[in-house]
Amino acid sequence: MVENISASDRRVIPASVLRRIPGCAGGEAPLGVQLLHGGRNVNRNLRIDTRAGRFVLRQRIREGPRPGADPLREVACHRAAAAAGVAPAVLDAAPDCSWILMDYVEGGIWTPPRLQASEGLRTLGARLQRLHAITPPKGLGAFDPVSIATGQAQAIFERDPAAAAQVNALLVRTRQLAADCAAFAVTPVMNHGDLNASNLIGPVPMLVDWEYAQLADPAYDLACLSVYYPGLRLRGAELLATAGITDANGAVRLRLHAQLFDSLNRLWEQAESLRQA
Repeated sequence: MVENISASDRRVIPASVLRRIPGCAGGEAPLGVQLLHGGRNVNRNLRIDTRAGRFVLRQRIREGPRPGADPLREVACHRAAAAAGVAPAVLDAAPDCSWILMDYVEGGIWTPPRLQASEGLRTLGARLQRLHAITPPKGLGAFDPVSIATGQAQAIFERDPAAAAQVNALLVRTRQLAADCAAFAVTPVMNHGDLNASNLIGPVPMLVDWEYAQLADPAYDLACLSVYYPGLRLRGAELLATAGITDANGAVRLRLHAQLFDSLNRLWEQAESLRQA
């Protein structure tokens, strides 16, 4: 989904940023600006057309801590993924990573039915195999679900103390699942961390929105899919095969990581609803 932005509203792009966009370096106005789908009220994604081409500007529009998300990590992982051909090229970024300028990818956002079709899964699985083979950026931290859950819980407690019993139960569940997942001797790889259809763009999908990227079991990206799209839970063997996960404990790891992501996602949704209230 796109929404045209009128000339008077193009001030959403600061002049200092506009000059960094090819075709606007000399102060030229863009030919067109459209608001793109996504961002979850945290980021604004703009398609910008100039005489030099089409680009996407991703701007952070809401500050504040968001457990599990990191803008510096987002840019580092996006650059690494782009170098491997699984993300749009990053053309520029703010020093604090409050905005990222990238190439526009033709072909539109994927839909849930397209993702869940056998051909869609095979295509995405091949991209995940390439992603999981990337040498991670230096300093990329390991997935820490307990820390993420604790941060989300704190955000909930501050706004809704009455939710303590429910949230504490989710914290206990998260800690146990994190320990169960850590019991497997698996080399962690760079994961996207929030894999869903809205973060896939183009015929052979390019992955966008890397703010939750982290080092984790390769089954974690598949776990995200199976939580967002419950119909995939009965297709675990197919998911694992498309991503090249063939070891004997893959199915157990996928199930545990799906339960772990589900717990984290419940906490995120509850905290996010309170932030927006």
